[in-house]
Amino acid sequence: MSRTLLNALWDLEIPARKLQLMKNSEGKGGGHTLVEYYDGGKWKVIAPSDSAFVWRNKHGEIATAQEIQESKAIFSQIYVTHPSFNYLFDNPRNINWDKLPTWMIPIIKFTLGNELFNSMQTPRLYDMPRHALLYFFLACTLIGSLSIIILRRIPTLLKKTGKRDSSHSAQTVSSHPVLCNEPYTIVTTSNPAKYR
Repeated sequence: MSRTLLNALWDLEIPARKLQLMKNSEGKGGGHTLVEYYDGGKWKVIAPSDSAFVWRNKHGEIATAQEIQESKAIFSQIYVTHPSFNYLFDNPRNINWDKLPTWMIPIIKFTLGNELFNSMQTPRLYDMPRHALLYFFLACTLIGSLSIIILRRIPTLLKKTGKRDSSHSAQTVSSHPVLCNEPYTIVTTSNPAKYR
């Protein structure tokens, strides 16, 4: 549901992003995906898989993740229509690093730094599988075409290189004063020690 809503908002040119409810320090409240869309200078939250539920702040506007996180009264609104809502706003993020192998996360965190690591968003292409498939197909086609062109050119390049080498060695021998002025004989034998 979140992917469908994200793509619909993007098609309408409304800025939108994923909001992941991650587990808190006690290992509770994680595993749910919501959507934030940008309106009136704020990122407002909607829960597409919970009948498009929205939380309201004290002004009656759709609440932001920060407002929901800071106010139990705002967060508790979900229990009126969805009493079995098992998720918490203790650790909301815009990307779910847990989908990556465990060993990669500390490396990424060290590379990006804490602030950038915590503020990263899920790449847009991740939620556009048709586009991702198209780009993958185009990349494979391009790499395959270049490989075929290079493989077809290798024999031609080798022939040209061979001709250059043989003509170069012929010029070197004919222009060498010692080799041209002294008579010499090339002898091939199965017993080279005989001629030493």
